Amino acid sequence: MFIHLNRPFLGPWHACGVAVLLLVSTTAHSQNDAPPTLAASLEAAWSLSPSVRSLQSRQAELNARQRASEAFLSSPPSVTLTHRNDRPASNLGLREYEAELGLPLWNPGVRSATAAQITADRTAFDNQQRSAKLALAAQVRELAVNATLMALERDLARRKLHVPANEMRVG
Repeated sequence: MFIHLNRPFLGPWHACGVAVLLLVSTTAHSQNDAPPTLAASLEAAWSLSPSVRSLQSRQAELNARQRASEAFLSSPPSVTLTHRNDRPASNLGLREYEAELGLPLWNPGVRSATAAQITADRTAFDNQQRSAKLALAAQVRELAVNATLMALERDLARRKLHVPANEMRVG
């Protein structure tokens, strides 16, 4: 069974976090250092994203279901011990003990159907994970462009600040 989420993995707070990450990383390096690449920024944002934790738990769930479908028994074995006597009724001394051992085996076709469902769930999960990472990559790319434009505007404002007023007049 695959759970479809109605809300996207990434929201406005994630974008703000990525923006802060990009701005801090681009302003923290000195003139000699190269700015971080988009791939490095994406990996940093992806590792900080809360959706990674949910994706990791979903991956662990799929792995556990896979191991369970490969087991010999369909569920854990059970042992039951029952004791009955006739004391409240006639007190004839009748006593009965019953022991039961339950080994639930897979029904024919259920194991292969379960394995096929897990494979389909894993494929859908992988697609969902790729989609979430692509959405984050789009946000990182957009924020990187905005950070570059802001840096260019800042440099232009600094140049204008240092140029004397008489040199600003054109011809």
